[in-house]
Amino acid sequence: MKDWLKISIELDPADYERVMEQISLWPNITGIMETEPTPWIIKLEIYSEDTNKTQILPLVENIKKITGSVLIENIKYDPNNENEWKKHFKPQKIGERFVIRPSWEIYETKDNELVITIDPGSAFGTGLHETTRSVLVLLEELHKKNLNKVSNSELLDAGTGSGVLSIGAVMLGSKKVVAIDNDPEAIQVANDNFKVNKVNNIAKAILKGIEDEKGKYDIIVANIISEVLMLNAQHIVSLLNHKGELILSGILNKEENKVLNKFISIKGIKLNKVLQMGEWSSIWLSFD
Repeated sequence: MKDWLKISIELDPADYERVMEQISLWPNITGIMETEPTPWIIKLEIYSEDTNKTQILPLVENIKKITGSVLIENIKYDPNNENEWKKHFKPQKIGERFVIRPSWEIYETKDNELVITIDPGSAFGTGLHETTRSVLVLLEELHKKNLNKVSNSELLDAGTGSGVLSIGAVMLGSKKVVAIDNDPEAIQVANDNFKVNKVNNIAKAILKGIEDEKGKYDIIVANIISEVLMLNAQHIVSLLNHKGELILSGILNKEENKVLNKFISIKGIKLNKVLQMGEWSSIWLSFD
């Protein structure tokens, strides 16, 4: 048995990015569990060895300024139960064809399904967040509407996280996928998941922010916070080839109009569809 520190935080989705920015500064975090008990509340459980308490607790005060619901507990850790949380991560159908399954779950593929196998890593999501799910749905819709737009496309996955969207794009036929993220651990997790799904000959994760990308792409999916999307709107569009497709996500519903107006003010950009899931919006645009 070992002594561990567990910090539970309940927050409004509107505060999610601010809270995660603060948590990214915490040293020696072992794992983060994220759940959405209601559409209006996100719950985070953060774990670290008790020996890191003196470093972490002062930083918790910054979280309390954003959301008042913070619970700090000392718990005993039993190595025999270290995978207990995995019991709650089951295969889930997304859209008409996609299924996301954890690497430790056996799943029998049905009909025309595309099964994405994910090992989230210690601090990454399962790929089931609304922002990721909605992009998969829109990618699938784009594929159905115009097969040639996805098949043999070159695609940029900005803010790749665990690499779910890149894997989905390859399964739909993309011939080259560049996945970027500014978090080194995300790059490791994404590349590991590419190998598990046998797409690492097509998809590659690179440590880079969207502002530093210089390639040209047929399709861009950008699951990034609204502020970064708007700040880099012109640059993101400049990365699209003629007749390219752009799917934006990571946008709170209340920020949807601001983001949309910023992008459609750019010459050649037109709106195809807005898809809302819970508190989040994804926007599908085309570039003529």
